[in-house]
Amino acid sequence: MLLDQIAPDFAFAVREHIVIDAPAPAVYQAACEYTPTERFVSTGWDVLGKAAEDEIVLGATGRFWTPLRHRHRISLEGWSAVWEPHLYRIVAGLAVLPYGTDRCVLACEARLTPEDPDATSGFRVYWRVLAPIARLIARASLRAIAARVTAPLPTVSRRAE
Repeated sequence: MLLDQIAPDFAFAVREHIVIDAPAPAVYQAACEYTPTERFVSTGWDVLGKAAEDEIVLGATGRFWTPLRHRHRISLEGWSAVWEPHLYRIVAGLAVLPYGTDRCVLACEARLTPEDPDATSGFRVYWRVLAPIARLIARASLRAIAARVTAPLPTVSRRAE
């Protein structure tokens, strides 16, 4: 997987998936069109790579726990460069896997790596708070992509009698 090539080593991860009633090519297209402001809540995510019809990998660097976020733009070439201490790298992969003829699985895996190994132990406490929030963001992103390729569920209206 492209995600494993870009970020084989990481300290923290979140993994979520959803089964979508739509063909894999349509879901992959929707994932690629998912705009930067929609991706995982805010801007600052850069496309690090795409695999033909089944995977897109996004990345960001910065101090994500601060109010100003301090994000830095990143390219695949700069991903392995040495960064400042106390910065973290986050990479998120969206993978589309066929699941039968007209369905697929859309998986999201986000990996977080500290630039400063000494910061890892201190970040563990913060991760206990952040991980559930990261899961909610990943699930919301997967649902938003699914909504682009599936028909909305019918709503039930109730009349007061």
